[in-house]
Amino acid sequence: MPAKHRFVVTGTDTEVGKTVVGAGLARAWANAGLKVVAIKPVESGCQGQEVEDGVRLAAASQQVAPRSALRRYPAPVAPPLAATMAGATLAFAPMLAETRSLGEDADVMLVEGAGGLLSPLTWSHTVVDLAKGLDARLIVVAADRLGTLNHTRLVLAVAASEGLEVAAVILSSPTAATQDVSVGRNLDAMNKVGVNPPAFAIGTISDVDHAAHQLRTLAQQLVAT
Repeated sequence: MPAKHRFVVTGTDTEVGKTVVGAGLARAWANAGLKVVAIKPVESGCQGQEVEDGVRLAAASQQVAPRSALRRYPAPVAPPLAATMAGATLAFAPMLAETRSLGEDADVMLVEGAGGLLSPLTWSHTVVDLAKGLDARLIVVAADRLGTLNHTRLVLAVAASEGLEVAAVILSSPTAATQDVSVGRNLDAMNKVGVNPPAFAIGTISDVDHAAHQLRTLAQQLVAT
């Protein structure tokens, strides 16, 4: 039986804090006594990375399996290109089937895509197809920096056109190197332009438990219905 609550975490771009948010939510649900499985179906850039995203998600949810991304490739490029560079081919159907099966016994299944909503998972499938195939709601992560209003609204427009439900929009705190004058002002601006659902902002995160604390209330709301 599929998980009662199914979410796909996507971003407005790469490096916007998807894994920080996903790990925080997974830990918050686990702390609340829910059985959580957090999955990264495919991850690229796995060579020389100190801690892989799939590993961080698995540790946060405290799950037995999987313990890393289902498919891992060394090159830090889009997954289908990384697979090609590694002499492999990514097939969507088995990836989707394996992801679905891993969430069958969970209360909550959280799946992290690669890059943004239209980033390719295979040469012919995107995170849109992943969310549809899992019958999952989207959690959209955006960075609190210049350009986020346009990027977030574009993602929401695509989601609406594809019939996908957006459960939450989360504004993550940027690194010091990427901060600009818009930081701290984008949350109010997002809600003034009518981003729906209203955006939720998290501050600088020190570790997964800190992320879980900041996201605890939102995590409860996401599984309340």
